[in-house]
Amino acid sequence: MTYYEIFHETLASTSQQQIASAKASSWDSKHPPGAPYFLEYLPLIREQGGIAGFDPSLSYERFIPPSGPSGPVSEAESAYVRTLVEHAEQRGRIPILTDTRTLGRVAGLKAAAPGLHAILYRNLFRQWCSYTEQSTCGNPYFLDTITKIAELSRHDPVIRDLLRVFPVERPSATDMNTFYLFIFLHVHLYAHATAAADLVIDVDRLSGDAPYRAEIEETFDGQNIRVDFSNACPSTAYSLVTFPCRADMREQIQIISDAIIGKMPSERGRTFTAQAVADLMDEYERHEFYSKRLRSVLFSMQRDKDEAVAAAEEARRQGADLQSEHDRAGTERDSAADLQAECDRSGRAKDEALAAVESMRRQLADLQSERDRFGTEKDEALSAAREASHEAETLRSERDAAVRDRTSIESRHRRLDQDFASLAALRDQLTGERDAARAATQEAARERQRVESRYDALLHWSLAFHDSTAASASWRLTRPLRWVGIGRPKRPPKPDFL
Repeated sequence: MTYYEIFHETLASTSQQQIASAKASSWDSKHPPGAPYFLEYLPLIREQGGIAGFDPSLSYERFIPPSGPSGPVSEAESAYVRTLVEHAEQRGRIPILTDTRTLGRVAGLKAAAPGLHAILYRNLFRQWCSYTEQSTCGNPYFLDTITKIAELSRHDPVIRDLLRVFPVERPSATDMNTFYLFIFLHVHLYAHATAAADLVIDVDRLSGDAPYRAEIEETFDGQNIRVDFSNACPSTAYSLVTFPCRADMREQIQIISDAIIGKMPSERGRTFTAQAVADLMDEYERHEFYSKRLRSVLFSMQRDKDEAVAAAEEARRQGADLQSEHDRAGTERDSAADLQAECDRSGRAKDEALAAVESMRRQLADLQSERDRFGTEKDEALSAAREASHEAETLRSERDAAVRDRTSIESRHRRLDQDFASLAALRDQLTGERDAARAATQEAARERQRVESRYDALLHWSLAFHDSTAASASWRLTRPLRWVGIGRPKRPPKPDFL
């Protein structure tokens, strides 16, 4: 059982009638004919509308987990996914969950719902061209999702930096910042998603590489899922974004992409994303070679279309005014048919209507004059744009100088860090030597005290020994005492250290 777009925002309020009407033929999808997109959700629709267990925040607010693309998903996401899986398994079917809004949480979903996790990858420039084509055909939905995802993922430091460097007030297919934000957002997401996925499917290769297509089909066949990609065909639209200097654009994409990829710990994610950036630039060069002139034609057609729409709107407004005047004149003419006096008044009303028509013609002439003035102002605006481009070039030079200065400052800072480390090491060495000297001094003081104590003891013993020697000599001279054997002097005891 294949679920289409499990995190699509319409699932929060969809009904049975809306599910029946949402299909490939209801918009310029380029999808093959088939059943309605959300047909498999019919048993899960609640009485009040919406899919059971689906919360609106699952679409974009939780696009990237709080701890980043490699972090765990919320319990709400896990419970919702389990509901879909159990619904399919209860019917004896293999659940297949799909969505374009899972690119920022592949690792978390893989942990919450074990199985084969595959990513569909398309050349980033071709995908941008598809977004552009949809926008120029009156469907800005896909361009709007770029800023919507980024704004609701500011907790991710990489995306927060991208929004600061490439601010987008209103997404546009001709805006460079919109293009850069699209590219770097997907570089960041693909770096993490491909590291976590079990299988990465290059949809561009499915159409022209038969062995690759057979390999992918065999992988699914190993999961008891039979798929047939033989009708896959390449599709490339057009891009309307232009760059003052293509070399600067290539350099900027390479530098920022390398910075984003360099933060990725997975070798697989880094390798895949680096190749995706290279494929993007190759596809851009091919597009510029074959379609550069087509872009100017498209711009001209878009301007002609806008002018035609404006002219048609003005014509409708003038026709409505004339019809109003005509209806009023008709009413006055019908009223004048009953009375001759009213007939004269109808004539005056007719003259007034003619005068009004003449006034409208003069107003039309004024509008044409105003259009010419707008053309002059447009030329002035183009001149101002060229001046702005020159100023941008100057700012770019100043930016390069600032980058060089920053590099020099960083180099000096590194040298200072090295000097500081050397001084810290010297300080630690001197501190160790000081502590050793202090210990030696204290040991010498203790040794001195021990020597002095021994010296005092030896001195006292020597004096006592001398006194006992003198007494012994006197005793020996006293023969009677010596004969009796009494009063013999005693020697003092020797100190312990002798």
